[in-house]
Amino acid sequence: MKFILGKPFISSFVFAIIFTILHHFVIYLPGLPSDKAILVNSTSFRKEIRSQNSSFDELDSLKKNFLLIDISNDVDIVCDSTRADTIGVPNDPGTKKYNPCYSRTDIVKLTGLFKWLADSANRNKYNLIVCDIIFDRMELLTKEDTTLLRHILAIQNHPDLKNKIIFASIYDSYNKSFNTADFSNFLKPENKGAVNEEKGSTAFFRYNLTHNNGKVKSLPLLMFERIDGVNAGAEKLGFYRYKKISDSYRKFANDLFIPEMYFLNEHIDTLITPGNYLEHTSTDSTVNKIELWQTLLCFQGKDNYYLDEALSGSPKKNIFIGSFNHKNPDVHKTMYGDMDGGTILLNIYFNLIDGKNDFKASYLLFIFCFFYLISFTIIHPFQNPYKGRFFLWKITLDAIVNYIQYYILVIVTIISNICFNTVTNILAMAGLIAIITTLLKKYKKHREEQLEKDLYDLPKVRSN
Repeated sequence: MKFILGKPFISSFVFAIIFTILHHFVIYLPGLPSDKAILVNSTSFRKEIRSQNSSFDELDSLKKNFLLIDISNDVDIVCDSTRADTIGVPNDPGTKKYNPCYSRTDIVKLTGLFKWLADSANRNKYNLIVCDIIFDRMELLTKEDTTLLRHILAIQNHPDLKNKIIFASIYDSYNKSFNTADFSNFLKPENKGAVNEEKGSTAFFRYNLTHNNGKVKSLPLLMFERIDGVNAGAEKLGFYRYKKISDSYRKFANDLFIPEMYFLNEHIDTLITPGNYLEHTSTDSTVNKIELWQTLLCFQGKDNYYLDEALSGSPKKNIFIGSFNHKNPDVHKTMYGDMDGGTILLNIYFNLIDGKNDFKASYLLFIFCFFYLISFTIIHPFQNPYKGRFFLWKITLDAIVNYIQYYILVIVTIISNICFNTVTNILAMAGLIAIITTLLKKYKKHREEQLEKDLYDLPKVRSN
């Protein structure tokens, strides 16, 4: 320690490396309200600037490339007549009204949708089906369940369609497997994307793209691979490496990151639906969102008219089946307010497209240089050069000199936000700097006291 602190340039280099590494990970610490406010305000600021100059590119891309099918308002009640026998509770025959019942998506309507999607005449009308319905706990209780599964398997097992459908699933990190039931067991693991929620304290604010050391991929990452032709593989220290199939250049990205929310519930509500086109006109490919029951409507003697029209444009759209009415069970608390789970997943997907979690060497160098300067001011503190008698000027310079490392940290935070579109956990980093500063001061004070004691204990030289 004495050798290192005696060489401030070397010790500043060592501490700068430590600060740079910690800076990468402490941003994900939960329960920091002040930093969450910074996150929200910074992303809101960027949204405001972008909305003044142009429309959101991501929202325009969503309208162009996706058709959202909202299942929120199409629910059914199912009663499990075998539940009592399954858990060993005695009951008399015919006590149906006492059997447990629960709500789920209307399977009959969902069957009608997948029947159309599986039809050979319609298979080339869409690009990818993203099914944000959790089938993990769904048992095959009714004839309709089996029929729905048959249509889904017709897509999944078809040699030309096997990569055109993916499902949301809950990954059990403890048992290292997806939660499955009778229905879900027939769905291929490679077509399942994890949708586990990561919370900071009480609200969603970070996301894991993979689980189990990269062996299990999240639903947004699967979308990124299937839609954009990307291959992603796990690396060490919380990173993964990916490349486009048509490109040999590989990029490194963070596995855990804080996504920016490009569009919120109110933006989803502005999407064109079959109910808000001009009077006396029919729907067309400009429709961006449609309810499940609307996909089954016939018009002018044509089955599934509105669904077919919504998919008639170019390029071929990706179909995202999920809940979007903001009142469904799949609503999550976020830093931006309550949001539908499907909206969060779509935002994460567009974050991947924009490379928001990409590892940037330029930003790493920027952070390292500033932390080197901060480390140098801690190890080799500046002295107030003013020796005059003007008291107010003296205490002002003292405040600047004594706390200059924190001012530098504020500058780092501002530049990171504006120039690199990245946030800094200023509260956690300020705490780390304060701890290290205090420890070094105590160490130096101890060394000085020890030196004085050694000098005092030296035997006195007596002259003859």
